[in-house]
Amino acid sequence: MHAAFYQQRTSSQKRRANGDTSVPGPVHVRPILEAATIDGARCMGLESTVGSLTPGKQADLIMIRTDGVSIFPSHNAIGNVVHMANRSDVRTVMVAGRLRKHEGQLLGVDLARIQQDTEAARSYLFEASGYQPDAFEEDFPRLQPAT
Repeated sequence: MHAAFYQQRTSSQKRRANGDTSVPGPVHVRPILEAATIDGARCMGLESTVGSLTPGKQADLIMIRTDGVSIFPSHNAIGNVVHMANRSDVRTVMVAGRLRKHEGQLLGVDLARIQQDTEAARSYLFEASGYQPDAFEEDFPRLQPAT
């Protein structure tokens, strides 16, 4: 949401500065939040079950802490979500009415196993591609000339 908001604003400002008189007005926070929720559900054909808090739909909720340093001072709930909230502010997640994260802790997830599987997959891909990672390389990813 952060990126979408600022990309639209930046693009519009640049076009306006270059003399384009057909530039749309600046985007506001509500349409950005809707793009991330109900519009995303609509794009996937799921708007009848998810994407908004409506009786009869799945109880999919994300609860954001409002006392974190990235959030306060809080004066506009939608603006705070679009502009300031980040993943460290997500305290509780409910999917289809079931808690999946509570008080910042994932529930029912074996993080050690996921980390192990992810590292194994990464190692396999690096080996298969011949890529030798360098944590301090400046040109990431290193592009090889086409042959």
